[in-house]
Amino acid sequence: MKEPAPSVQPVYAWWPWRAVALAVPVAAALSGYAVVATESQVPDLSRAQLVALTSFTVYGAGNGFLLGAAIGDFGRSILAMVMGALAALLLLPLYDGVGLVLGPPFITLVMMATLALHWNMSGIMDAVWTGFGSLFLAALAGALALVVSALGVLIVEGLFRFKAGPVLAMVIALMVANAVFIGRIFRASYRVQGSDEAR
Repeated sequence: MKEPAPSVQPVYAWWPWRAVALAVPVAAALSGYAVVATESQVPDLSRAQLVALTSFTVYGAGNGFLLGAAIGDFGRSILAMVMGALAALLLLPLYDGVGLVLGPPFITLVMMATLALHWNMSGIMDAVWTGFGSLFLAALAGALALVVSALGVLIVEGLFRFKAGPVLAMVIALMVANAVFIGRIFRASYRVQGSDEAR
């Protein structure tokens, strides 16, 4: 199998890709907090819907950029960013309930379909399946990180009477999960491109 040139596909290095993957959930959480802190309101939207829409839009746009970078196509990055934001908007009616759980997976799978190597049914399904498998492993990593960070936060809360412990533990878990997910996509993209070049 021929290894793709670094100029074609970025290596999943700490800077900038891992750093951005870790930063995306933080930016999403901060955007949601900004909605609450500024008491922003939009007609016909509840506060919970507005917070979720803002957070998921930032999540979708940030990860869209990273997923496009994984295949070395920054034109597709722009498309994936737009599709990620659009997917967040499509879930808006569900943000008071099940959409809060389904949001990140749905947004991610929409972006993966956008970034399929070949835009036919087989290519799109391959991309979505790769995304689904990567999401599953990322969820496991995030769950483990949540347990570890929650224990750490309990100790910190006991020592310093820290109030935002549960939120901090969740953000740390999301950071770990996102870094694992994006890393899997980078590596899967190398394999896909390398297979195509070998043919």
